[in-house]
Amino acid sequence: MCYNNSMLLDEYKIDIVDSGLVRKEFAGTYIIQETNEAAIVEISTTHAIPAILKRLNELSIKKEDVKYLFITHIHLDHASGCGALLKNLPNAKLVLHPTGAKHMVNPERLIQGAIEVYGAEVVAEDYGSIEPVAQERIIECKDGEIFTLGNRELTTIYTPGHARHHISIYDSKSRGIFSGDSLGLAYPELNVNKNRFCQPTTSPAAFEFDKMMESIDKMYLYNPEIIFFTHYGYSKDPLSVKNQIKRRLNDYIDLLNKDFAQIEENLSDYYIHECKNSGIKLSTETLLDLFNIDIKLNAKGLKIWKSRQ
Repeated sequence: MCYNNSMLLDEYKIDIVDSGLVRKEFAGTYIIQETNEAAIVEISTTHAIPAILKRLNELSIKKEDVKYLFITHIHLDHASGCGALLKNLPNAKLVLHPTGAKHMVNPERLIQGAIEVYGAEVVAEDYGSIEPVAQERIIECKDGEIFTLGNRELTTIYTPGHARHHISIYDSKSRGIFSGDSLGLAYPELNVNKNRFCQPTTSPAAFEFDKMMESIDKMYLYNPEIIFFTHYGYSKDPLSVKNQIKRRLNDYIDLLNKDFAQIEENLSDYYIHECKNSGIKLSTETLLDLFNIDIKLNAKGLKIWKSRQ
């Protein structure tokens, strides 16, 4: 977390705000500043809004100067605070994939879908109220569409695999990609000497192995120099990120094919093995607690994908 006027990457005018969802540094909102304009990437939940507005003020960014709010997809840990945040940003437009737009205008199905996955109590506690977004505040982006922010360009890239409506955003100034969940998760607790431990996310119900692999290759056509993870922070070693995610995706499928019924248990063992081999010193108990929801969701998503084949 950055304080006062020091940004996460000051040379590129990119900052991150911890949403406070689940635990410290689990889900982040990025602020991009350029001349007299700003953009926000991801919003997480309604609970994150006070921290986002506070950070804008600390960076001397006026609310009316926020031009865009990008969300990579409409899962609640990325998008549930959109409607409420936009009420505070009078000139901002919400940019997202066309398929996701209708669910921002009428979020009822989105809410019900989350309840089916997490349960009503968790959704209410973790995500708060989910407010609709007026249609006129939405831009349904195209693949490869360029959005200008001062002298920098932000390019939307269709990257299905985690979700069919997933996009990633390439920033011309940092030569970085805001990857949402398309390049997995990189929890700071797992850093070893600044090396990021990256794991794919195959959560239900729209995971598609082939499309995720294709999306990874598509993003790397932009030759990124930085990967910005929603979960959480960044890596300046994009080749390592790519290699880790691709290898572990293939490992997931091998585990699934060997024992469909025991995939959750086998994923648990796999995560522990991979962490220990990567030099991570956390205890097995701590690791299983850290990965608990990921293991359950990834196993469920893998099973659903396999059942569709």
